Amino acid sequence: MRAVDRRRHPPARDTAPPAPRILTVHNQRALTGWVKCGACGGIKHIANSTRYVCANHRYRGTCTNARGTREPLLLLAAFEAIYDRLAHGPDFRPLFVAAFGAELERRKTLRHSEAALAGKVDRLVSAIENGVRVESATRRLLQLQDELEQTRAATKSSPLPPLPNESQIRAVLGRAVQSVEASRDVKRTRILFQHLLGEIVPPGTRLGGLTATLREEGWAEYWWMVQAER
Repeated sequence: MRAVDRRRHPPARDTAPPAPRILTVHNQRALTGWVKCGACGGIKHIANSTRYVCANHRYRGTCTNARGTREPLLLLAAFEAIYDRLAHGPDFRPLFVAAFGAELERRKTLRHSEAALAGKVDRLVSAIENGVRVESATRRLLQLQDELEQTRAATKSSPLPPLPNESQIRAVLGRAVQSVEASRDVKRTRILFQHLLGEIVPPGTRLGGLTATLREEGWAEYWWMVQAER
């Protein structure tokens, strides 16, 4: 593990993660979408294949921040923030236990919904067979069958992975992050950041410092993903 002293770990947020950032021909950088301007808060885009610059400054002229930040420096800061959280942050196990509990409740609710929908479908089938409002009942039946199919798809989940002790959790997560960093694979890096990186903000002035903010609530999701791949 590597420790750094310039990263901060904000409290967990209740907000949902950003919308999925799908790789396209215009979105082939590991950090696209996460780099924000330290002056105006707007998005920073890659320019000249090496530096992230403020889009508001470059394209709209509404920001005075003309400073660019090299992509390798930003990637280093993002990984350092993650390693720092792994080495010095609060315990993961209580966070995972709470997330596991919430997931079990979600699955329980889905199973109840599935049973209720299945009952409605059976009753409508019986009504149609008895000639009661055949046309409207058939339309409703098709709608319920679609809902039931979607609910069943959401209910089908793999068993929750085992939860070892704290030191083992940190070791497994550390190896997973190191593997992604060493691979230099854009897709794998973006998946990691989708779970763990909130935003990264280069300084808006020469006096500011670079800040990487993590998504504390994303660690449980990342743990599940790592365990599924083992």
